[in-house]
Amino acid sequence: GSIIPISTEKGKIVDNFETYIAVYMNTERASFAEVGEEVSLRIGSDEVVDVAKDFQGKNVTHIQGWGFSSVETDANGMPTMQGKEDTTLKEVILPDTIVELGGTGFFYREALEKVRLPKNITSIPSSCFRFCESLKSIEIPENVTSISTLAFAECSSLESIKIPNGVIIIGDSAFIRCTSLKSIDIPSSVTSIHEDAFDYSGLTTINIKKVENSISGAPWGA
Repeated sequence: GSIIPISTEKGKIVDNFETYIAVYMNTERASFAEVGEEVSLRIGSDEVVDVAKDFQGKNVTHIQGWGFSSVETDANGMPTMQGKEDTTLKEVILPDTIVELGGTGFFYREALEKVRLPKNITSIPSSCFRFCESLKSIEIPENVTSISTLAFAECSSLESIKIPNGVIIIGDSAFIRCTSLKSIDIPSSVTSIHEDAFDYSGLTTINIKKVENSISGAPWGA
């Protein structure tokens, strides 16, 4: 499989693995973890990671921060904000058992083209897809209410994204430098668009469904 158990010691980061995913197992007894125990795992060299399949049907409920990121590590083995060249991982399939994604979850996955997001998440966290330069489109689940700071920043190939009616906040620089994004619809549920949300993007058409929206700062880079 693509995901290989490394350690059941909570919070431990094992030497010499490049990327990791930490999860909470919502099950009576996992084969390699106690209930609620955090497990560090290494992602293999496959192009596609199917979390439900690779965990053999166990209910993964949380993807912790930096889960699928491709970054350099510091002297203590902790992830840094320095990207690491990646040409392998192209698709990730997340099951609907997942209720929360951690920040910087897919940070610097430059080859990533497709992600299936779980329907029960309520937020796209900070820097979640930042520098995912091959991501062309993504479907945001209907339950999402916020798109956080830098969530899709620097996704230079992103051509289309549907913001569902239910999103309330679009955070600072959420789509900054999405240079391939030409048009976007802002649903009536959105009440706040923060500073530089679409700065340096390729937007030529913006459809706002509700004139009472509160727009703080200069979301269009004005």
